[in-house]
Amino acid sequence: MRYLIPFLTGILIAYFLPQFTPFTIPLMWMVGAMGVLVILLMLFHRWKATKTFGYATTLFCVVVGTIAFELKYQSLDASIEPTAHYLMGVVQDAPLRKTKTWAARIETDEGTSVLCYLNLKGNNDADTSVAATIPQIGDTLSVYTYYGLTMTSKALHHDADGSSEDDGFEYYRRYLFLHDVVSTCYANKWNVKAGNPGGLMGIKRWLRTYSQQIREAAITQSDGEDMAIVMAMTIGDKSGLDKNLRNQYSRAGVSHVLALSGFHLSIIYMILQFMLGTWVGRPRWKRVIELVCVLMVWCFVAITGAPSSLVRAAIMFTVLMLAELSRRKVNMIDVLCVTAMVMLCVNPFQLFDVGFELSMLSMLGLLTLGPHLWGWWSRHRIRFSTKWLSFVSFFIDFIVGSAITTIVCSLFTFPLASYYFGIVPLLSVFTNIAISGLAFVLMIVAAVWWIVCWLPQIQSYVSIVLLFLAGLLNDITGWISSMKWAVFEWYPNELGVFLCYLLIAVLISPLLTFPSRGGYR
Repeated sequence: MRYLIPFLTGILIAYFLPQFTPFTIPLMWMVGAMGVLVILLMLFHRWKATKTFGYATTLFCVVVGTIAFELKYQSLDASIEPTAHYLMGVVQDAPLRKTKTWAARIETDEGTSVLCYLNLKGNNDADTSVAATIPQIGDTLSVYTYYGLTMTSKALHHDADGSSEDDGFEYYRRYLFLHDVVSTCYANKWNVKAGNPGGLMGIKRWLRTYSQQIREAAITQSDGEDMAIVMAMTIGDKSGLDKNLRNQYSRAGVSHVLALSGFHLSIIYMILQFMLGTWVGRPRWKRVIELVCVLMVWCFVAITGAPSSLVRAAIMFTVLMLAELSRRKVNMIDVLCVTAMVMLCVNPFQLFDVGFELSMLSMLGLLTLGPHLWGWWSRHRIRFSTKWLSFVSFFIDFIVGSAITTIVCSLFTFPLASYYFGIVPLLSVFTNIAISGLAFVLMIVAAVWWIVCWLPQIQSYVSIVLLFLAGLLNDITGWISSMKWAVFEWYPNELGVFLCYLLIAVLISPLLTFPSRGGYR
C-alpha cells in the first residue's frame, strides 16, 4: 500500500498537467535516476538511514507513475495524422447500433484505434457495385471521411486561460481516449473486405456469430432479454442489453452480476478443477491441474475482451495459485496492491475507468472490513447452534455471507457510484440475497450449455432450463427495481465523494486496528 499510493499520485500528477508533456519525461527520468542511485547506494553500502530509504522509494514510485502515464499519452497522441481522410484497419469489436449510425472500432497498421461511425442509410460509394454490409470482427474496413478525424487526445488538455471550446462531447472524447481510441470519424463511404482471423480474434468472432444465432433462435422460446443476460454473464457480450434492462439491474443494485468478475471466474475454476480432477484422479498431478486451470482462466479472460474486473480477478487468482503451489502464505491486501500496480503499469489509463475503480474498492472492502464482520458472525453463531440448525447452517452461512458481501461492497462503492450514475440502491442487500444462489446456479447451467454446444439436441434441452433461470432473474430484478423506494437519487461532486470516503475511513478505522477472528468465505 505504501508503494501503491505514491504510484497513483504520480499518475494523477501527469493526468492533471498534460500541457507540460514535452518537459515532464526528461525531468522525471532524471529524478527517477537519482532515486534509484540513492536506493542502490543504501543497499550496497548498508546505510542505516531508514527514513532516507523510505523517501527515495516513495519518490521513485511517484516518478514511475508519472512516466508510465506520459509514455502512454505520447504514444497515443502522436500515432495518427489529424488530417487523414482515408483509413483502413481491422475491425476489433462487433459494431454497435446507434441512433443513426453503426459504431465500429478499427485498428490500423500502426496500432491506432479509431472509432468509425458508419451512416445507416448505406454506403453511397459510386465505385462499389455491391450493397453496403455491416463489418464483422476481423474484417478489413476502408473508410472515407469527408470532415477528417476528430482527435480525442485534445479532451485531456486543461488550458490555463480556459480558451478551449466545449461542444458538449468533451467528456465523451476523454472517455474514448482513456480507452485507447485516439480519434473518431463519420463516414458515408466505406468498403468491407471479408477477413478470416485466427487465434483469439477468430474465437471471438465465432463466439459473436454463434451467440447471435442462438439469440435469434431463443427469441422464439422466450424473451430476447433472457438470452441477452446469458450472453453478458458468460462471454461478456452486452450488445443485447438495452438501456431499460441496464437501468433495471442498476436500480436493483445487482449490476455487478452483468460484469464479468471474480464471481464468474470462481465458477469457471470450480468447473475446470472438477473436470480435470475427475479425468486425472491422481494427487501427484495436482500441480499440473492447477497450472492448466490458470492457463484456461487467462484464455477465458482474453476471449471475453479482458475487462478490468476480470483481469483483476485473474491476476489475484494466478498469484494465489502460485503461492499455493510454492506453499507460501501471502497477504491478500498486498496481492491486491500488486495487482493494481501491474495493471496500471501496463495501462495507466485504467485508473480512470469506472469498472477498475469499483472493482478495486469492492475488493479492498472485502479484504479489510469483510473478515471482521464474518468473524463477528462466526463467534455469535455458536450461541444459537442447535441440532436442527446444523442441517441448515450451510444455507444460513450463505445468506449471511451474501449480506456481508453486499453491505461491504455497497459501503465502499456507493459514493463513487453515485458520482458516476447518480443513484444509491437502497434494496441491494435484499436483492443480492435473493439472486445470489440463482445467479450461481445459472452460471453452472450456462457452463454446461456452452460445453454441449456441439450437440444441438442436448443443448436445446439445457436451453429451456437456462432461459427459465434467466427469465426468473429478470423478473426478480424487475419487480424490485419497480418499487418506489428502490433507489435514492444523489449527485455528489468531487468534494462530496472525498468527504464520504473520509467519513468511511474514520468509522471503520477502530475495527481495522484489531485482528479479525474467523475465516471469511
